[in-house]
Amino acid sequence: MHFLHLLNHTEDSGKLGFIGLTNEIETGIYNFQYFEYNDKHESTTPIDRIGKIMLDPLFMESAFVGSCNGLVCLSQYTGYLEVKTYICNPITKEYVMLNIKTDRICCIWTSGFGYISSANEYKVVRVYFLQNMSYEAYIYALGSGNGWRSLGTLSFKFDHLEQGTFANEALYWPHYELNIIITLDLVEEKFCEHLSFLPSPGNYDRIGVLIGFLLLTADVGVEEAISHDIWLLKKKNNNHDLKAREEHHSLVWSKEFRVDDGELVVVTKSGGVLTYIDNYLNIYDPKAFT
Repeated sequence: MHFLHLLNHTEDSGKLGFIGLTNEIETGIYNFQYFEYNDKHESTTPIDRIGKIMLDPLFMESAFVGSCNGLVCLSQYTGYLEVKTYICNPITKEYVMLNIKTDRICCIWTSGFGYISSANEYKVVRVYFLQNMSYEAYIYALGSGNGWRSLGTLSFKFDHLEQGTFANEALYWPHYELNIIITLDLVEEKFCEHLSFLPSPGNYDRIGVLIGFLLLTADVGVEEAISHDIWLLKKKNNNHDLKAREEHHSLVWSKEFRVDDGELVVVTKSGGVLTYIDNYLNIYDPKAFT
């Protein structure tokens, strides 16, 4: 209800709401914070205030798994060992803890969190790295009562510890060595044909999500400075309503814009791009290149 209220309330106001997970380096304490960005703000400070949400994460060492519709999925993470996972609503302060018991010696390699709109269902995925150098995947559908279910032993390897990126009812993991993106369809609960990176060689920085599309950033050198080319995965007819289970040959990488150094956050309603670096949020105008 809070999520729908924000959507209706901010549709024409130019406001975008954010939940941030911050880490105090000196104390190691994690905190949730909430702020709103006003796209129509006429001053140089479109962020009026940042408020702390009075909900302390359950773990001192929290790894961010993902976020959907205001729900946040976090895991306890120490080195290669992930012990517990929980999903919380920072606004209502409700949370649910997910545990999985296994008698096999293994460690969590990666996780993912996503939402299926057609079924109104949230799913968590864990991939285990086993002693025999193989990988096994498990999935948990919230509210189903079925607990963790095995997706079987995988016929391929993961090469990176990044968490899965959720977009278009699927989870994505980059495999830089093979130049592919591993894809898990959350509706069918099956690993699909893997996506390819860009056909041209480049130093790919990361994958993510921007305005609902899967994003790929590529580092480029411009006048001895590093910038990022932003590519989005779209259907050939530019239809925004993508379905991960559709044939991947209908999807193409589209270069959208280039930004200076910084982490992408979101595209605003006026077409600007929010980025952050260190402790600063920046607004970038891709049309004016400023």
